[in-house]
Amino acid sequence: MEDIVTRFPIDFNYNQKTAPMTHTHGLGYTFNKDPDFRYCAKDLSTKYGISVYENLWMSVCDMSGGSSGGPWVKDTKDDGTGTIISINSWGYSSSTGMAGPNFYTAGGAKVECLLERAKVVDFDDAKNGGVIVSEC
Repeated sequence: MEDIVTRFPIDFNYNQKTAPMTHTHGLGYTFNKDPDFRYCAKDLSTKYGISVYENLWMSVCDMSGGSSGGPWVKDTKDDGTGTIISINSWGYSSSTGMAGPNFYTAGGAKVECLLERAKVVDFDDAKNGGVIVSEC
């Protein structure tokens, strides 16, 4: 049997500075609650993980390692769909909170460029050490 899955749109130009306090759901599977699917729901702020890059931040989120890569969804509708604006990336081991990369950067939506490149890369080129993407 074949299932049809609706693709979530991705907002590569979401800018937290022009849409502060956006209510967002972070989704994923975590090591500490395996095999349960988990989520956090919080208004976003920002946090610097390093001094030159401002991440999106959910201050109260206790998902642990293993949840990386799960989507951050805004404008969630009753049917569970919404728009992806980031992904689970990192948190502190000593406190709650989850950071996600801001797809929107001063240099443009570089994540969109990387995704478009990934869609056309040949698997055989990628399996032995990856592919360097310099055009983004």
